[in-house]
Amino acid sequence: MASPPRSTYGWFCTALGMSRIDRRSFHPLFHEVVVVDVDDDETAPPVLVEELWPGFMMGSLVFTRAGVRVVATT
Repeated sequence: MASPPRSTYGWFCTALGMSRIDRRSFHPLFHEVVVVDVDDDETAPPVLVEELWPGFMMGSLVFTRAGVRVVATT
């Protein structure tokens, strides 16, 4: 059985009354790190570079975290 297209996931979540997570800075509650690009500055916080898939909330409940690429130290 084929999976539905990715574009339908956002439509499905908003149809259920969820809101998309729209944060410009990295936060571990709202973002799931999928890819890390290495930063040599060990004091720098992780910086969100790209959203790979959207995250959604239902009220104050995080339903799914957004998958993201970050620049950070390892």
